[in-house]
Amino acid sequence: MEWSASKDNWNSLGGSFVPGAKVSVLSYTQDQLEVFTCGKDGHVYASHWYNKSTGWSSNRDGWMQIGGSFPPGVEVSAIAHTPNNLDLFACGDDGHVYTVSWKV
Repeated sequence: MEWSASKDNWNSLGGSFVPGAKVSVLSYTQDQLEVFTCGKDGHVYASHWYNKSTGWSSNRDGWMQIGGSFPPGVEVSAIAHTPNNLDLFACGDDGHVYTVSWKV
């Protein structure tokens, strides 16, 4: 078995982010992936993969903005503490850690 990108065929998920911005990825069910990153505008964005037939959401309708006001490109940490609950964490330019939750 080899990586799908073994011949430099990485697939772009699009978006417009700070070069080198940190990306967090998590899987909260067997067939789903969520990707989070902070944009040039300081807002957090998400893209998701549900299955092979639908592919990445960012390939169809862009990245979903989920708000926030952070230093551009700041690291966003993600965890699924149950299959139906996601939490994101990021540090603001005031030095405070902020969190937001999502429940299915």
